[in-house]
Amino acid sequence: MSQPPCVVCGEPAFEASTMGTLCRGCAKHVEPRCDFCSDLDPCWRYPAKSFLLPDCVGDLRIGSRDDWLACDACRDLIEVEDRKGLARRTLDGGIKLDGEKVDSESRLLRLVAAIMLHDLFRANRIGAAIRKGSA
Repeated sequence: MSQPPCVVCGEPAFEASTMGTLCRGCAKHVEPRCDFCSDLDPCWRYPAKSFLLPDCVGDLRIGSRDDWLACDACRDLIEVEDRKGLARRTLDGGIKLDGEKVDSESRLLRLVAAIMLHDLFRANRIGAAIRKGSA
């Protein structure tokens, strides 16, 4: 199965970002964002194992590689296990970032996708949150 091309340079992409898929070289130059809501100030890191979503479509491979970044607000939701609140924050952050109007059916599909991805995050998380700049 081939990787999709990097949206910047066309090389095989390995990193998902708010810009689209990126090769590792281009990913190094993208400002980090919260992996949940896309906020520009992720000050927490959750150690996690890499994973791929099962049943991806065609050559599209969706998953996560290594740790997840979180802003203060998303970390708070994660720590109190507010799954619905985190999914809503993720959905609203993605829609705001995309700048598009989303009908109720698309909103529901995005919400379900966020919940599924967050469940995989929980299943592959291997440690407590680490504050940026510490350990």
